Amino acid sequence: MQCTLDSCPKPAEYTFVWPWGADGACCQGHVVVVQQKARALRGHFGQVSFARLNPDRPKELSRDERVELHTARLVAESERDDARKRSGELFEVNTRLANEVRTHKVRSEQLHGQTLELLQRVDALTRERDEALTLAGKRREDVEHDLMQQVEVLVSERTSELEGRLRLCDDGRLAALREVEAANRALADYRSRDTPAPTVGPDGPHVVE
Repeated sequence: MQCTLDSCPKPAEYTFVWPWGADGACCQGHVVVVQQKARALRGHFGQVSFARLNPDRPKELSRDERVELHTARLVAESERDDARKRSGELFEVNTRLANEVRTHKVRSEQLHGQTLELLQRVDALTRERDEALTLAGKRREDVEHDLMQQVEVLVSERTSELEGRLRLCDDGRLAALREVEAANRALADYRSRDTPAPTVGPDGPHVVE
């Protein structure tokens, strides 16, 4: 609402009512004018009534204040746009990181499962190795025992064979000694009887006629 007095361009801040019922609106500057007229007419018609328009209505801003407010609004809008842009970038980064986290989580679960499988495989191989070492040790003992028995048998057989050969050698040596003794006796007899010298053949010594 605009001031209704003297073609004033300012916005009205008060309304007033004359005692005879006429009313109007005026700015802060024309309040004094209306009050002066009311004092002049008080004795004839009574007192004029004032009422403030929009008590909580803020005061009109000056041009500098409006420019400053407009500038601040532009700055705020620019900051808002930057914030929205940055928020979009952060949202994209957050989405990418969330996807990477999910990927790494899936990969981690896969690696965890593979690790458990490998550990189970290592345990199984360890048990197999221990069983193989135990079996190898037992087989080694069995092989060594069999070898010892074979060696003992071979040694016994070889010893018996050598002993038999020694006995044969002793028997041959005794036979040769007996033949030598027989030849010596025959030679002694020949010398004592003046007979032809005996010869020693396969069947022993004998005299050639």
